[in-house]
Amino acid sequence: MMKPFLPLGSDETPISYANRFSEFHTGRPFNDMAKGFGFEPLDMLSNKASALSLLSEISGVPEGDMRHNTPVSLGERKYDLRGEIVTAEFLSSPKIVCKRYGVTLCGEA
Repeated sequence: MMKPFLPLGSDETPISYANRFSEFHTGRPFNDMAKGFGFEPLDMLSNKASALSLLSEISGVPEGDMRHNTPVSLGERKYDLRGEIVTAEFLSSPKIVCKRYGVTLCGEA
């Protein structure tokens, strides 16, 4: 486990946490850190069990906590995210999420 410990946000997805974890510990984006730790970046994007397990191991966050925040495919571009049905577009568009939570994106005024 890398120290200092960085907690998982209560509503944070594993890929969001992986990016934040990488920036916190290395100052670099997750894609840069991934291969050094044996991750395939696409495995994290698709929430493969092996990737979640490895992230849990190096971060110290319990794997069950990460799985709780993992979108589960329902087919037809819909996902169950913590009991809420969301679209693939919702998961892939930071503008949608940022507008929902009132966050300004970098470069926007």
